[in-house]
Amino acid sequence: MKLNQSFGTVESEIKNLDSNFRKNDYTGVIERSKNLIKKFPNIIPFYNYLGLSLKQTGRIDEAENIFNKALFSNPNEISILANLGEIYRKRGKFEKSRELLLKALNIDENHKHTLYNLGKLTLNLNHYNQAIKYFERLYQIDKKFIDTLLVLSKTYMNLGNFEKAKKYLSITSDTFPMIFTADYSLSNIVDYSKDNSHQKKMIKKINSLEFKKMNKFPLYFALSKSYEDQKNYDEFSKYINLANHEKNITVKKDLIEIEENRIKNIKLTFKDHNFADQINEKYNKKKLIFVLGLPRSGTTLIHQILASHKDVYGVGETDILHNYFLEKTIKKNFQFEFIKDNVVNYKLIYNLSLKLSSDYENLEKKKIILDKAPFNFYWIGFIKLLFPEAKIILTNRNIKDNALSIYKNLFGPGKMDWCYNKDNIIRFVKLYKDLIKFWQSKLPGFIYEMNYENLVNNQEIELKKVIDFCCLDWDSEILKFDKKRKPVSTASIFQANQPIYDKSINLNLKYTQFSDFFNKLEKL
Repeated sequence: MKLNQSFGTVESEIKNLDSNFRKNDYTGVIERSKNLIKKFPNIIPFYNYLGLSLKQTGRIDEAENIFNKALFSNPNEISILANLGEIYRKRGKFEKSRELLLKALNIDENHKHTLYNLGKLTLNLNHYNQAIKYFERLYQIDKKFIDTLLVLSKTYMNLGNFEKAKKYLSITSDTFPMIFTADYSLSNIVDYSKDNSHQKKMIKKINSLEFKKMNKFPLYFALSKSYEDQKNYDEFSKYINLANHEKNITVKKDLIEIEENRIKNIKLTFKDHNFADQINEKYNKKKLIFVLGLPRSGTTLIHQILASHKDVYGVGETDILHNYFLEKTIKKNFQFEFIKDNVVNYKLIYNLSLKLSSDYENLEKKKIILDKAPFNFYWIGFIKLLFPEAKIILTNRNIKDNALSIYKNLFGPGKMDWCYNKDNIIRFVKLYKDLIKFWQSKLPGFIYEMNYENLVNNQEIELKKVIDFCCLDWDSEILKFDKKRKPVSTASIFQANQPIYDKSINLNLKYTQFSDFFNKLEKL
């Protein structure tokens, strides 16, 4: 958007801002909105476009300030209440978010963005059934609001209600055929050995001239799953390689270098630190359980089992630790923030532990919190500093089965972008193993290793061991975990709601097309 000193009518300026916002010209919108607010300080849409554009560019603090400024003059303006409520949600200020969004809903019970933001907030608080009510109401108001269809299907899937999930995914796929991610999500809950109707639709889409120029990697992932169900491993191999190739084109090329730098900085932080000599009279006594490991290694299964224990509350995968550490750990001299000249900054650690504890307590106050974010393996040393009484469960799985399962799946935007290339997977697994070895040397006895194959073959024996490690009383109900469905939001959603089965063991033996990949993994 070209900035100039002349202004059109308010209506034309709003249309112009809307057009450029939809084109993702957030910088232009920010510049123009600021100037328009100076000339027209009482026009609410200018504040909305400015705040939303600041949010889209990661300038959350500035967005919050803009919306608060607008709210001060217009305390009952529903669009500002909805947008500021969403900002507070993103910042983890859930009570403030709820207060504003409920106020907006009282003004207009059918306001679409308020209902949508309230639904997302409720999901953050793990109140899935309440979230469903908001999203279902929104769907009745506008049946073609694409965001509603997608979040409804995902929420029902998280709850294990696969029939409802199928319903909304099918509607999405038929109404918006270019939304290929709906086909991918649908593929995860369809058994194509029994019904190939969706497979036929996907083949038709792939061959359609309408979608010729579009990147169709979600469709290729979905189609590979359909052929896998039908035990057509040649076609599976063809489409899964095509899917990963197409997806890999869209991602950064220095991903493994970033991970190498991150792990280097983490190890530097603790290189000379002796945890056994750690003396801290003032520390956070909060009890947490972390299940971690490589993605697709069985973390979701362990989570579902332990979450069925009467004293444990499973929150699935949270970004609580990741949000704090992820970007910090690739910065120069990061290691000195916590430990410098072998002196631990206990004041920083204690204050940070209180903040992070508060984030967990927003989800549940009474029970032991269970967090199964796999990538928390990066932060094992920090967990020991922050929460000395925490329990760490590391899941291990046959590395060939594990890596194949990673390669077969499409993960969320920006997550695990290294996994769409076999060589990158091999390099990442090597880095992972090296870091785990480092943590084991630094923290003997702090990490409990659970083998996926042993768990499947000796369920009760292995679970009694892990329950004992977590200092929990034995609860035989955990053996019926599949009857007590807990919401889960991972690529393992469907499997997580099934009884333990052994068909995922030695899965690699069926896929001779990947023998070279497997041989390289075995040598690590």
